[in-house]
Amino acid sequence: MSIAQISAEPTKQIEMKRYMPWLFFSSSFGQGFGPLLVLSYLSFYVADYMGMSLITLGVVLTGCNVSDWAFTLITGTIVQKTNTKWGQYRPFILTMPVLIFVCYVTIFSVASSELVNVIVIASCYGISGFGWQCLTLANNGLMSKVAGASGSNRLQVTSRSRIGGQAAGIFTAMITSPLIQWTTERGINGYQIMAIGYGFMYMIPNFILFFFSKENDQYDPNFKAPESGGSVSIGELWKATLSNYHFVILFLAMIVVSVDDNAVAPLNTYYFRYSLNNFPLLAVQGTISLIVGTVAATVMVPLAKKLGKKNSAITAFALGCLSQIGVAFFTDGNFLMKVILVSLNRFTDAIFFTWGINLYLDTAEYQQWKTGKDMKAFVMGLSNMVPRIASVFGAPFSAIVLTRAGYSPATQTMADPGLMCFFIGITPAITYFLAALIFKFGYKMTDEMAQEYADYNKRMEEERLGIAAAAAARDEFNEMVDDLDI
Repeated sequence: MSIAQISAEPTKQIEMKRYMPWLFFSSSFGQGFGPLLVLSYLSFYVADYMGMSLITLGVVLTGCNVSDWAFTLITGTIVQKTNTKWGQYRPFILTMPVLIFVCYVTIFSVASSELVNVIVIASCYGISGFGWQCLTLANNGLMSKVAGASGSNRLQVTSRSRIGGQAAGIFTAMITSPLIQWTTERGINGYQIMAIGYGFMYMIPNFILFFFSKENDQYDPNFKAPESGGSVSIGELWKATLSNYHFVILFLAMIVVSVDDNAVAPLNTYYFRYSLNNFPLLAVQGTISLIVGTVAATVMVPLAKKLGKKNSAITAFALGCLSQIGVAFFTDGNFLMKVILVSLNRFTDAIFFTWGINLYLDTAEYQQWKTGKDMKAFVMGLSNMVPRIASVFGAPFSAIVLTRAGYSPATQTMADPGLMCFFIGITPAITYFLAALIFKFGYKMTDEMAQEYADYNKRMEEERLGIAAAAAARDEFNEMVDDLDI
């Protein structure tokens, strides 16, 4: 029996409220502040404000990255098995921003002995990492409930979220450093002030999303039923997911295409220092890229929708491969060419990445259709493993390239910056090409298949909840009858 035959009766889509995509936009916009502050400015705070050794900080953050891996493996399971009076995802949207706020403000407040500082920074960094993963996963899961089975609704929400994150990057890049410098010059802990201000900016939108999504994520009295996801064992979650062909191929492709972000990005600082001999231009190029990325995330949505997920991937990665080849051969000492090609790459990337978590959600819908059990939270949670696996290649690759290019830390010179520029371009060109091949010949999920899986699963879920509600009403009626007999 085909999927189409199983899904002969199409599911009537629930109308998504018009303001919902904008609520996700504001949530994503708010969440774009905290990570940038910590990742970009923690080392400056530790070295300049606290006087702590950067070597010590490096050891601390290495340990935190290890804990981050562990949290990535468990957050999907935690969210998967959550069922409260506030629903499955909304509790995390309410509580995690508060947890992250406390951690970030505390990180930029400590100034005690080095041992105390190390303990506080390590604890807050690790706990906030757990909070961000839970919050991201909760937002993704809530999106699937708000948008329903409609692929169009899902794309609308995820594209708005991506625009929100890009806009936050532009905003923070423009104001963070000047405000920190302005407050610090007046004897105020500018890092702490920014942490508090940004904290409210990402707490408030999530609180609003929590209240306005109440009808989409409610308590499920039948959550532990065998056909639901609440009773699925950890072993079954892993077994079903790792045997999900669509997920495995997607996961592999995303690791391949993410390697360049972690391997090449650190080398860009050396590019501006040794190829252009103008380090401040790094901020200029970064701001331009963020602006272009935001525009691309907006204008590329119709094209992405027309192409579909698989063709969007193939098109984006093929064009990205060409632009990165240009980076390899034409950007040595040429800032204008660098900006043009990087901006072009931002546009082509948007064709695919505007789909966001929808690809993992499609594989989760297939898994639910195949097993009869909802494992969406767990499957989407494993997407957080992609950048962590890809990051393993970053430091070794950078070391190899710098060595080949003749970089000397002692004299802070580089013999062959042109060779470094070549690797900065050719590496992502190769990864884009491999990812395009994987999607072309390995990824079999079509948009039509994904929609049929989603429709079928939605109908089964509604039937299950309907049966549970009828049973509850029947029990309540029987209790009333028993009371009348008394």
